[in-house]
Amino acid sequence: MPQKTSHGSNASRVRSSRHFSSHSSSGSPHTSPSARHNGYNHHHTASQRHHGKHPAACSPSRRAKDATHPAASENFTEACFLPGSLIATSEGERRVESLAINDLVLTSEGLPEKLVWVGKSQCTVRPDLADDLAGWPIRIRTGAIADHLPHTDLLVTAEHCILLNGGLIPARILVNGISIMWDRSIRSYEYFHIETEPHALISANGLLTESYFDTGDRKVFQQAGQIAALRSIQKDWEKDAAAPLVTSRSQTEDVWKAIAARAGVEGFEACTTTDPSLHLILPDGTRLYPSRESGGYVIFTLPHAVRSLRLVSRAARPCDVTGPFIDDRRTLGVLIRDIILFDASRTRKVTDHLMPPEPTSGWMADELPGQGWTDGDAALHINTEGPSTLALEIIGGGPYILSEPRSQIRRTA
Repeated sequence: MPQKTSHGSNASRVRSSRHFSSHSSSGSPHTSPSARHNGYNHHHTASQRHHGKHPAACSPSRRAKDATHPAASENFTEACFLPGSLIATSEGERRVESLAINDLVLTSEGLPEKLVWVGKSQCTVRPDLADDLAGWPIRIRTGAIADHLPHTDLLVTAEHCILLNGGLIPARILVNGISIMWDRSIRSYEYFHIETEPHALISANGLLTESYFDTGDRKVFQQAGQIAALRSIQKDWEKDAAAPLVTSRSQTEDVWKAIAARAGVEGFEACTTTDPSLHLILPDGTRLYPSRESGGYVIFTLPHAVRSLRLVSRAARPCDVTGPFIDDRRTLGVLIRDIILFDASRTRKVTDHLMPPEPTSGWMADELPGQGWTDGDAALHINTEGPSTLALEIIGGGPYILSEPRSQIRRTA
């Protein structure tokens, strides 16, 4: 049955594994997968962006940006300012689009730092994708962080980091739908980044944020103003950043809650189910549902010879079920440890889920060896000779989201 999963100001935090629930021991043969494999484990290891910070932002559904056709951009992982952002300089605040190489911006310490490069590009939003992948800009409303911080609305891209509690947090992690929100009124826009020689903390609309950090994505920008010849030295986040990147739940959830409470948001609530709705799809389109469960395995009866089939289930992203402060944007179906095929007089193991995953296979490696995740639609190559029985040991999965993420913000009464 669907259930409400609440993550409000009084919700307890779980700090264990980075993925859906997984269990090392088999459940009772009389316990259904929906009852056995539920609940998130939320601690996600510090991840890295597309340009050196967050690989979870990269999705097989998005092609790499074509720098020669920036208007057709489908890679929304850059950390940038939108036009109108007011950057503190030695001459006072200036709009980001007016800045040029050799202009002096002020760091968090009030010191002038010369701009060595200014880049711009174009984004066209893909509304068919999830909000954090579609390219929607994020609007940080006046006073969202504290009184007069920012002093006016600030528009940035999803991966742009804001300095909070001594660390840089990507803006997408802070979204609460009220004071920090996806601005769906903007479907196409230019965006800008400004680079200082050392990565620096700078002020935008009064809010401390980051200058451009080159970890390999400079080519996606067109250079604005005068031409600068820069050595292409890819920087390292651990060694070269002005402040540490903060993405782990243990550090981001309290920040999110504090900002959300300031906006009158009590918490994050999703309508979920623990039922994976697990089934097989044969090459002819036939859907097969489990015939029984035994010894911790879900059993399917295959009526005839099958070369390959697909294992299908519900799937969800941890960030959508629990909240944007979870930096895990993988689409996770079920976690499988063992696959056994009883074919005629033979019994053999299928190891598709343990092989290095291909982009279209529907499989993802787990951090523990000997098991693998589906993305909700995974290929199995079994090559049976006739009627057979397929047994799957499902050790993790769910809850699965039933509500739209954008409808899950719960306002204070």
